[in-house]
Amino acid sequence: MWSDPRLLRLGLAFSLPTLLILLCHELGHWFVCRRHRLDATPPYFLPAPVGLGTFGAFIRIRGPVRSKRQLLDVGVSGPIAGFVALLPVLVAGVWLSAPSALPLAPGGGLTLLLYRPGDSLLTLALARLVHGELPPGWVLNPHPLLLAGWVGLFATMLNLLPLAQLDGGHVLYAALGRLQRLLAWPLWAGLALLGLRWPGWWLWCLIVLVLGLRHPRVADEAAPLDPRRRRLAWAALAIFAVTFMPEPIAVVEIGGAAPPSAAPGRQLDDQGDGALVDQRDPHPGAKAARLHLAAALPEARHQRLDERLGLRGRRRAGERGTAAAAQVGDECELRDDEHAAAGGAEVEVHAPSLVLEHPQGGDLLRCGGHFGLAVAGLDADEREQTATDGGDALARHLDRGVRHALQD
Repeated sequence: MWSDPRLLRLGLAFSLPTLLILLCHELGHWFVCRRHRLDATPPYFLPAPVGLGTFGAFIRIRGPVRSKRQLLDVGVSGPIAGFVALLPVLVAGVWLSAPSALPLAPGGGLTLLLYRPGDSLLTLALARLVHGELPPGWVLNPHPLLLAGWVGLFATMLNLLPLAQLDGGHVLYAALGRLQRLLAWPLWAGLALLGLRWPGWWLWCLIVLVLGLRHPRVADEAAPLDPRRRRLAWAALAIFAVTFMPEPIAVVEIGGAAPPSAAPGRQLDDQGDGALVDQRDPHPGAKAARLHLAAALPEARHQRLDERLGLRGRRRAGERGTAAAAQVGDECELRDDEHAAAGGAEVEVHAPSLVLEHPQGGDLLRCGGHFGLAVAGLDADEREQTATDGGDALARHLDRGVRHALQD
């Protein structure tokens, strides 16, 4: 990773915003502790060798919290500061993430498990606002900033669980006093029921049991909060509502490529549908991606695109001479003898993980967010230029995220 600038940029685009969000959360607690003259440590980060790379951050409050006012101020300051920090990161991440179709498993094909960030009311609203309503089977292919925003949502949501001595438990006890003890077990039971949807909630049920469901008493347990702090408590409840994810990590079954059964370098028939895949660089899910693209683009758009790309191919062939133009033909077909020699179809592999096929007149095939066009009968330079022109034309018909990927 350290020798590949592209991978390093992707990693930093996730890790730096993630650490910033966690740092702002803990600094929110720390500054309020300083204001109330509570002895507290600066923030500490907990590294993790696997997964997200961090177990989060924490501060340790050494002095006792003596009143509900102090308790609410300390409890609510971290989630609010973290939420303010994650909001621009999340908006930018949704804006930069491209809608993508999930490839469905064809009959007899392999099924793979895709782990994707869960949805909250906030992420659903932002995705709807930026990208509109996505068709069934489509999701956002998350940009690293969106993943960083999701980590911030996840941390904020967990801290605001109204249980034990989590931030949400502090806020609930400060707002309701002794009533928190009556609500502790029903709230815990509701969290346990959510474990039927996402088993990770059972781990948090165990954690809050270890911490203690009932909040320790403070001196002014019966004293009501002032109006400003009641508004802060309502703000914490609103943040918890918009960040809550019933299933923080969603597991989706997607289609995988059929296992190769021929020697390397040979060409296989992909499930008998006439699409040939070069085994030297197979692209998993190419068939499913092509089917999804065909379903997603309206027929009129296909026709306009085919006409434009066909004219470009014929014009470029004509510029190089009549022989090349005759070789391309009206629909960019192989000559009869070449077509028979090729077995009725031809595959062009222009770049790693990009499989291009030759149907009648050239076809557009979506492979992992990339688009390409293979036109038989042209030399290598003409094929490359025609594929580039095809990408430019396609970019004018697709959304902003795909256009940026094509430009890159």
